[in-house]
Amino acid sequence: RRHVATTGFALCDRLLVSALIEGRSCERFRLLARAARRTALGGFYEDLYAAEARHYAFFVELAAEVAGEEAARGRLAELARFEGELVASLPHGSRIH
Repeated sequence: RRHVATTGFALCDRLLVSALIEGRSCERFRLLARAARRTALGGFYEDLYAAEARHYAFFVELAAEVAGEEAARGRLAELARFEGELVASLPHGSRIH
């Protein structure tokens, strides 16, 4: 939260944080889908993976509409870097939103 703007880019940042959350879920569902490949559960996880990928793209698209493509992509890279540092500092374990 320390890195999310409270003025100016606040809406853009909230949309991009939502994109990052969806992106992480997308990664997790993709791993689950691969592990359960050729099973009914694998198909279910593939569907969830695809849905989360669409959600990620939608939030990034909305942020670009709010702040402009270049600004939104730059902010996404910056927030992703902060998010990566945060995730790297957490203890290992299973997580899903």
